[in-house]
Amino acid sequence: MPNFYDLTTDLAKLYESITVGEDGSIDEETRATLEAMQQPWREKVINIARLVKNLGGELAAYEQHEAAIKLRRSRIEKQVDQLKSYLRENMERLGETSVEEGTIKVRLCRNSQPTVVLQELGLHNVPSAFVIHPEPILDKRKCLEHHKRGEQITGVEFLVGHHVRIS
Repeated sequence: MPNFYDLTTDLAKLYESITVGEDGSIDEETRATLEAMQQPWREKVINIARLVKNLGGELAAYEQHEAAIKLRRSRIEKQVDQLKSYLRENMERLGETSVEEGTIKVRLCRNSQPTVVLQELGLHNVPSAFVIHPEPILDKRKCLEHHKRGEQITGVEFLVGHHVRIS
């Protein structure tokens, strides 16, 4: 992966150790290396920001690659399901339960459990004991709206922290 930003030799070595690591965490040795770098504080901050930018670029490339692979996988899964369904339908229509040739064996097998299908009458006709209701969750957006208006909400705390922005 080419560096998007100039990294000093020490920082380039650090970049390699981070990107080659197995678990992805910044270990104590890496933190100690960062601390030991003989650079003025502001220069160190800028160099670490460059390191973050490089890692961020690499991360974006991986995210794009993962999305492409996920899309391809879902397409292949859909094709496999459709082809199996097509085979099943044709074998059932012809009354065939088994077809073999060489190392390929295709068999119609009975499912071990029945499939539950909701009838056209709808869910409101099913007894409530058989319907799963979602667990209550906190509507954070609504809480923030009320907080911005100065309203107090019992049981909810609003924390304002800090984050690092590198631009």
